[in-house]
Amino acid sequence: MLAEHLLHTAGAIERVGSVEAGTTHSDFDPLENKRQISLSASVLPVDWKGCKVNLIDVPGYPDFIGDLHGVARVVESMIIVAEAKADLDVGFDLAWEAADAAGLGRAIFVNKLERDNADYEGLLNTLRARFGTRIVPLHLPLGKQTAFSGVVDVLTMKAYKGKDREAHAEEIPAELAAEAASLREKLIDAAAEADDDLAMKYLGGEDLTPEEIYRGLRAGVQSGHIVPVLVGSAASGVGCGLLLDEIVNVLPSPVDKVHEFDGKRLEPDPNAPLVAFVFKSTADPYVGKVNYIRIFSGTLKVDDHVDNTTQEHDERVHNLYFVRGKHQEPAAAVSAGDICAAAKLQNTKTGDTLAAPKSKIVLPPVQFPEPIYRIAIRPVAKTDEDKLGPALGKLLEEDPTLRYVRDAALHQEILEGMGDIHLENVIDKLRTRFGVNVTIEDAKVPYRETIRAKAQAQGRHKRQTGGKGQFGDCWIRLEPLPRGSGFEFGNEVVGGAIPKNFIPAVEKGIRETMEQGFLAGYPVVDVKATVYDGSYHEVDSSEMAFKIAGSLAFKNAAEKCSPVILEPILELEVDVPDECVGDVVGDLNGRRGRLQGMDPIAPGKTRVRALVPMATMMRYALDLRSITKGRGRFRQKFSHYDELPPNEQQELVKQYQKMLAEREG
Repeated sequence: MLAEHLLHTAGAIERVGSVEAGTTHSDFDPLENKRQISLSASVLPVDWKGCKVNLIDVPGYPDFIGDLHGVARVVESMIIVAEAKADLDVGFDLAWEAADAAGLGRAIFVNKLERDNADYEGLLNTLRARFGTRIVPLHLPLGKQTAFSGVVDVLTMKAYKGKDREAHAEEIPAELAAEAASLREKLIDAAAEADDDLAMKYLGGEDLTPEEIYRGLRAGVQSGHIVPVLVGSAASGVGCGLLLDEIVNVLPSPVDKVHEFDGKRLEPDPNAPLVAFVFKSTADPYVGKVNYIRIFSGTLKVDDHVDNTTQEHDERVHNLYFVRGKHQEPAAAVSAGDICAAAKLQNTKTGDTLAAPKSKIVLPPVQFPEPIYRIAIRPVAKTDEDKLGPALGKLLEEDPTLRYVRDAALHQEILEGMGDIHLENVIDKLRTRFGVNVTIEDAKVPYRETIRAKAQAQGRHKRQTGGKGQFGDCWIRLEPLPRGSGFEFGNEVVGGAIPKNFIPAVEKGIRETMEQGFLAGYPVVDVKATVYDGSYHEVDSSEMAFKIAGSLAFKNAAEKCSPVILEPILELEVDVPDECVGDVVGDLNGRRGRLQGMDPIAPGKTRVRALVPMATMMRYALDLRSITKGRGRFRQKFSHYDELPPNEQQELVKQYQKMLAEREG
């Protein structure tokens, strides 16, 4: 809604849409209208006082954090919208960390000041406690809670009443004059400290002009030493004109910030060689693929031949657009500092660099967060099965935080993402965009089987059917290998007990049996099998007979080798507020987790490290959100396989035997 009012204030649209009616320019996807939250970043350019401003509205919901990281790579500044209350939302922390990682200037827009329980002072105290003197208010709210009616600009010392385009300047009310004057003095101090020339002038007793103050503020925002605080209402549009003023006057522009990647400076010069970055892609069954591009250097023109230096191939640019939400305006050329979209680039995706022909520059890809939640999907019908792969391929290009794995061992199609809402949205897209219907199942745990002791056994296959018979006979020795070793096969047959041409068949029979498992149907790992003796028949022996013999020998030997089921163990890092550490550790203990350590990572935050069985982590993304009220975040990666507790092994074996009995019955 804030973006909607900014568009209206700047004259880019004539009527303000609403989230409830599904008529905002930033949330135009039917699924966004259905959920009434942003699911994807929207580019919303406006012209304000002679400047083009590329606003990009980014989802605030943690499940859709991917676009936040992609967009942070291609902008100079971030405006974080915070509700007027004493505590900060989860989205604030995510946005702040992304801005920190990308080295962005930032400002805070305090929203919802018109509400009954609005607490501007409480929020300001929280911000100052966390970020200190970096917090510099540029505005004061005019009236409190339901009486909120406008904004005081402490630099110009004027009050602006009214909303949106109707705001008009007035004198500051007497009761706010002293506070505004005090804030103005602190603001000028901060501006002077950010620029050596201004500091000399200011310390010499001279007054700074408004232009000089803006120059100092811009330098301070760019360096991160100043974070301006602005106020208003996204519901009514109060403060939007002043917000646009501060964007133009205070926040760094492409001219102010020269981007550097791997030591390469990209000057925002339209006449320099082209260097551009694809920060977002969308897939549509009718329109095709659309790539959103930031031009860092040079100019991109229609009909240009450019090099995709990431993929090492060339592209022909057929269509260029300036976009505003879902609306597209054809563009003949797009210069350094600007953002555009290109349709139907054949082999270009998110994270790719487009550059002038023969250029070797490759901008580093965006580091997107790894998926933390997984489900299994199953196509409803044969037609869905045929369309699933191509549809998911398009969605994977569109969303770098999505993963798709076809697990042959588990016979499941696995989707991994950032949370339940994220994956629900993917399922909705499959249905509404591509006509693919799937059902959702719990993702299975990729258990493994292995052995703990050494043993040997015979495998003998003999069958006579009237014609040519079948005969294969082998002795094998099984022994355990260290964790993670996989499988080794050895041949110690001497004297021609088994002809050499049948040895590979023995190995093949063992390998195929290992894939199917023998305890609970899971693949067998970390085993060495050695064939050391056997016999054959001149007429009846064949590769198939020795393959069956190898399989029988493996099963017979494995039963004597103290077989055991292994479970995957995850290496887990959980970042949580200090007050939640006890609850998080207690929860991990209940998941059979082994605590590895705790480290302070920021004031009021602790990182908990643990090794935890994957089987207990399938819903952890949802459970951690509940335990920490959304403030906990975690990363996980595979660590190793370890033995499953005996009682749980017995349960898996029992389930497997029941399944076999039902199948035979």
